[in-house]
Amino acid sequence: MNGATSRPESEFQPARSKLEAVTRLSALTQSPPESLGPGSKERKSVLVGLARGLDLTVDASATKPGLGAQIASALQVPWGTDCWSAGNTITLIGLNQLLSGAELEVAQRRAVPRPRLFEPVQPMPIEFIPARSKLEAVTRLSALTQSPPESLGPGSKERKSVMVNLARGLDLTADTNATKPELGSQIASALDVAWGSDCWSAGNTITLIGLNQLLSGSERRATAQDRDRSGVFFSAREEANALLETLALAMPPYMEGRTCAQAMKEAAFTQWRQTEWTAFYFEFIGLPALVNAFGGGPRVFSRTRFDYGLAHTWDLKVHMATSGLAPLNDCSGVETAVDSGTGVGFLILTGRAELDDGEFRAWHEDFRSQLRKRVTKRSAPRKYVRLLKSGFTPQMLEAFYLPDREALETALGYGAIKVMRQGAQTSGRPRPPKYLLDLVQARWEGGMLLSQRVLGTASPPGL
Repeated sequence: MNGATSRPESEFQPARSKLEAVTRLSALTQSPPESLGPGSKERKSVLVGLARGLDLTVDASATKPGLGAQIASALQVPWGTDCWSAGNTITLIGLNQLLSGAELEVAQRRAVPRPRLFEPVQPMPIEFIPARSKLEAVTRLSALTQSPPESLGPGSKERKSVMVNLARGLDLTADTNATKPELGSQIASALDVAWGSDCWSAGNTITLIGLNQLLSGSERRATAQDRDRSGVFFSAREEANALLETLALAMPPYMEGRTCAQAMKEAAFTQWRQTEWTAFYFEFIGLPALVNAFGGGPRVFSRTRFDYGLAHTWDLKVHMATSGLAPLNDCSGVETAVDSGTGVGFLILTGRAELDDGEFRAWHEDFRSQLRKRVTKRSAPRKYVRLLKSGFTPQMLEAFYLPDREALETALGYGAIKVMRQGAQTSGRPRPPKYLLDLVQARWEGGMLLSQRVLGTASPPGL
């Protein structure tokens, strides 16, 4: 292991579910995207991929707990009996131990100083970052030429439009009536990148290898044209388009409260007990989808967690279509984030909620009590009983963005952002103020809205 740098403990953001943990672990080493197996158990492949990606000496034939112990030892992180359980299962605690050590190891390797030469040298070309999935590849290709956001077609196949738009956007000489493999070959030739038999397969399908060949050449061409590159996308708008496309593919047409709570519990998501489950379920399915597609992960500013960061910082929010206001994060966290240089954005899922008639609340209380969850006693009786949501229908995804403090102050000035004073916690302690987003003002004034995606056949709410 390298010993170049150390990381304060506060910088590590633990995964809040097994699904988040395995996606972040695979993204660290550019391994294939990971999901959970039957019974919401982690697959052994995530451990094998981590060890290989970090070039650790381990016995890959060992059981998952044994392999986890070897990786933990190599990364110099603790590995106790709480890191695994019966049935060769790694617990969320264990996955977070490995994630903490792996993130620090990767950070240390990146921080190792390079030898200096006596004479100045030309800056190194920007390193190409291969797409880890076809979805990432097509979204990055479309973003390069300011083309409409791309998605995958039936059978998770790339659409021909991504290559047609690429050829036209880069002004390449190519026959857009050709088959996808032939068109890919022509584009590759124009970009001076290799195009072999592993770049396409039966059924006129372009492989991930082929898409990455085109992406590599296209990004090199775009960089040569002096476009500013920060991360895998060239602007916050392009990044927002890609993130919304990924989230749209992850969204179910309907979220049923009981099913969602059970799924979060089964995957060891730390927030499964929450009665306001819609926002947490959006994070539960949305964050792993983003990490699997593009890498990245959570960030923290002023002790406020933001769900996702790539070249820019984003937080996932759920909004009810019956209201024009959406609560955001603590004011101090937002202010620190906009001052960080990455800006801060909000990926907001709007939909129609079904209100509980009391049956869901009773079920949820019983669900928690069966698992012996002690409920915190309130210092004073409830002034009112909040109506819970028993179901939720996603209707629209939107991306709003503040690039810097000036944009935040401007939004406060014209009313797109407001300050919301929060009520006390159940213990009686005060909560810090939050910002509130006025969706109507933010959509139509000031340029905060970067991207919008209507889901299914739903009509855009509130427009």
